[in-house]
Amino acid sequence: TLSFTHLDATKVARAVDRVVGRHEVLRTVYTVDGDGEVLQNIKTKESTARCEITDLSMEVNPMEEFNKFVAEDASKPFDLKQCVFRAHVFVMKQGKMILYFNVHHIAFDGASLRIFVDDLERFYRDETLEPLGIQYYHYAQWQRKALTSEYVSSELIFWKKYLDGAPTILDLPFDFDAQDGFDHGGLYSLDTEASLFSQIQEFSSLKRVQLYAIFLSAYGMLLCSHGNAKDILVATPTCSITPLRNSAACSPNYKGTSNTIGFFVNTIISRVNINHGDTFEDVVHRLN
Repeated sequence: TLSFTHLDATKVARAVDRVVGRHEVLRTVYTVDGDGEVLQNIKTKESTARCEITDLSMEVNPMEEFNKFVAEDASKPFDLKQCVFRAHVFVMKQGKMILYFNVHHIAFDGASLRIFVDDLERFYRDETLEPLGIQYYHYAQWQRKALTSEYVSSELIFWKKYLDGAPTILDLPFDFDAQDGFDHGGLYSLDTEASLFSQIQEFSSLKRVQLYAIFLSAYGMLLCSHGNAKDILVATPTCSITPLRNSAACSPNYKGTSNTIGFFVNTIISRVNINHGDTFEDVVHRLN
């Protein structure tokens, strides 16, 4: 959701529709043919559902009504044959407005949110944006070609060697039976104090290692301290565009994807090995 004050609800809804019109992936639906092949169909701007507007300003408790709508819509699964994106503008009390949108992960990732908001703001101001040189389906076509290239073959050899003998279960004192599946996870956030972060940055510069390697090493060693594991796999979502840009299969140049909404996430596996007698610096340098 995005909250605004003292904006024109009609213009916000129209700006949302223009963003959907600009990014074809938000108008793409998926069907299965008789042979079981998944086909994509890009709807025209005219046939795509518009962003709706609901005025809750006269309700006794508009936020309660809004929360009811969100709970109901969030629990409604997407029919990918119909749409991947739903949007609704709610007019609240005292000039407040909330834009709610629900988008399937097949068409959107974390980086896409910045692009969506930037385009929304510019369209609200009635700016004219240059047409996108690259739509998401261009990237998908290129990626499919890349997956048959020598580049991917060499990458596959690397990952098979890198993950050879890797553990399939993390040896930790779980509070559930790990054999039951992996749907018992949670989310934990940790803020680093400014003074500590300055020391970490200084360590990074002095030892010529990346911040990511430092935090990953600390996380790996923390897990080791709570169990018997000395070999840990950590998954990290990354943008999949950059490493593939350098491959011979990347044609044309895909730098234009920086302004394209889509699902570009690629999960990279990092292997944290803790050997007897290792110092923290040893682990960091090995991961770096």
